[in-house]
Amino acid sequence: MDYQAILECQLLSMESKIAFPAVVQRLLNAGVDSYDIDLVKGRQIYFDIYNQPFDVPFVMDDLPAIGVSFDASSVAQVVLRSQRQEITYAEFIREIMKAGTCRYTVSLMEERVVYESPDGRFHVEPFVVK
Repeated sequence: MDYQAILECQLLSMESKIAFPAVVQRLLNAGVDSYDIDLVKGRQIYFDIYNQPFDVPFVMDDLPAIGVSFDASSVAQVVLRSQRQEITYAEFIREIMKAGTCRYTVSLMEERVVYESPDGRFHVEPFVVK
């Protein structure tokens, strides 16, 4: 994996200077197969095709508590607003947390994101790599 490219992509995402489709392309080019963001522990782990991890901190100010109940419908609406670029990445993270998401996993090769709650409920959002 190209660690420098991954860190640069993470920084651009945090600053809302890059949209998700570009993130996907950059991470694929950097050798990333999937990544997991743990919103409770503040960790972001990238994996290559051999499941070798690259673990980095996920730091964002003013994060809310995880919502008490998981609302998959709200998560889907937040994703849609993000796809339309109506909200920043920071707003996206805050809103999915309020909707009960404690972590999400992006499978670049499977073209899907799985949003998970602390009690095991989840919502799957497919995407298309262009």
